[in-house]
Order: sequence, then structure tokens, then C-alpha cells
Amino acid sequence: MNDREKLQATTATIAEARRTARATVADAILFSSTTDEQVRRGAKMRLVTLHEKGRASFLLGLERQGKLTRRCGNTLITRAEGRADSE
Repeated sequence: MNDREKLQATTATIAEARRTARATVADAILFSSTTDEQVRRGAKMRLVTLHEKGRASFLLGLERQGKLTRRCGNTLITRAEGRADSE
């Protein structure tokens, strides 16, 4: 492995560790959440760690747990649409 390959492997490993840590923190926030603001914060953090198909399943799970209120869901959707327009 040359230096460039080592750097790429290290960068990928660090990125995966950050994604995993972010998902873990987001899950902890969601697990203990009692308000819409806490759910929005945790969901926003968690959604960026998931693939598109996983996002729908994740939101469905929140809804089934009774954590995804209409107001909270609308805020997440609005933010996601705004992000899609800017990309």
C-alpha cells in the first residue's frame, strides 16, 4: 500500500467512525426525547446517517412509537426539501 492508498483508507475509516458516533448520539437523544424539539434534533442528526430507503423506515418507526407528531414531521420534511433544492 502506498502513502496515497493509506491516506484514503484512513480517511474512510475516520468518516465511518464519525457517522457511527453521530448515529449513536442521535439515537440516545431520540430514546430520551420528550418534546418535539428533542425529537427534531435527534431525527435531523440520525437522518443524515441513513440511506434514502432507511430514512423512510426510520421516520415510520418514529411515527409508530408516537414520537413523530405532525408538526415535527412537517418541520423535518420542510428542511429536507429545502436541502434538496440547494444541492
